[in-house]
Amino acid sequence: MLNPKEFLYFYRIVNWENKISGVRPIGYTFLAYLMAGRFEFLPIFLNTLAIFGALTFCYSLNDYFDWKIQKERNFLANKIQQGKLTERQALIYCFFPLIFFLSLFFVDSKVAILLFLIGFLLIVFYSLPPIRFKQRKFWGFVIPPLGVVALFLQGYSVLGTLNLNVLLLTVLIFLFQCYLETFHIIEDSLVKEEIKKISNPKRILNLLKGLPLSSLIISLGFAFFNPIFLISSFFSSVRIAALRKFKIEDIRKIRRNIFLPHWSLYEFGIYGILGALHLF
Repeated sequence: MLNPKEFLYFYRIVNWENKISGVRPIGYTFLAYLMAGRFEFLPIFLNTLAIFGALTFCYSLNDYFDWKIQKERNFLANKIQQGKLTERQALIYCFFPLIFFLSLFFVDSKVAILLFLIGFLLIVFYSLPPIRFKQRKFWGFVIPPLGVVALFLQGYSVLGTLNLNVLLLTVLIFLFQCYLETFHIIEDSLVKEEIKKISNPKRILNLLKGLPLSSLIISLGFAFFNPIFLISSFFSSVRIAALRKFKIEDIRKIRRNIFLPHWSLYEFGIYGILGALHLF
């Protein structure tokens, strides 16, 4: 039996060694609630419960198959190897968060439920064999950002109706998440057991620096529809400047410190505030 602190590691709620928290993406759900500009406690609570269940299930299951297939070191594998968990117990723990899905049936939005299922299936098949998208170079790169896009749109559709501004913001979120996924790939390249999605270091560095530039250009284009997207133009420029001194050996520190200018998450905080004030 795991103690309470160990459950936090098992479900990737907090960081463990080189494994980063798997519940970080829930931030996009809260961003979506803010962008909708409405506060209704019950649908927010029920939907967040379902999202939390999906993330903890998917990331713990991902750790299980990473250990089984790649012999990767993670908290789940560590406990099995120490004899403190059997494989059967580990799988029972993995599937337990699915009980939170029941709350989704009380969310009064068919669009939200559909988007939840799409995002959930994308994340599950990212790690689940035999499909296991994470082993495919292209799909292994785009599936996590697409899952985040589904997460954001799902959260928004719980409280609001999708519109052009939200869809344009979704494009910028996708590019940003691709940027973060590139950081993930760079760190994986330093770990022996991890899948290497890009073997050419020069190519991956070009991709890393090209994504904020793409976001800058696209957000400037979006600003013709709504000047508010200049927010993304500014923070894309901050990321471009931060990457000028980027070194691969700094990747672990960068991925674990979300307050660094390489992230510039303040961008989405500003969007959230403007959405909450009905100024988006």
